[in-house]
Amino acid sequence: MRLKEWLQSKGFSVPKFCKYNDVCEESIYRYFKGKVPRSNIAVRIVKATQGEVTFEDLGVPANIIAKIQLKAQKARERRQQAKLRKAAKLQGSPSEADLQLASSDLGS
Repeated sequence: MRLKEWLQSKGFSVPKFCKYNDVCEESIYRYFKGKVPRSNIAVRIVKATQGEVTFEDLGVPANIIAKIQLKAQKARERRQQAKLRKAAKLQGSPSEADLQLASSDLGS
């Protein structure tokens, strides 16, 4: 779905959409005319529309979409690792750094 169509279907004005999603109004009007948004702005638009407007709808090239998806995957993995470390710390399990330190002490 095109961004303009999405805004109309949801009853959003461009200024209101821009205010809540930290996007410049002039940029949105340029996207209506076919200009491709920068990747960080495209991500904001896709998130704001809950995926109803896709990267493809915005004209983002496939190689850029792949980079965005890879970056998102890495961020999800980092968050998951942080959760696991926090859970391990709360349970009193030794961290990787503790295990490495202990193994180096044994080798001395």
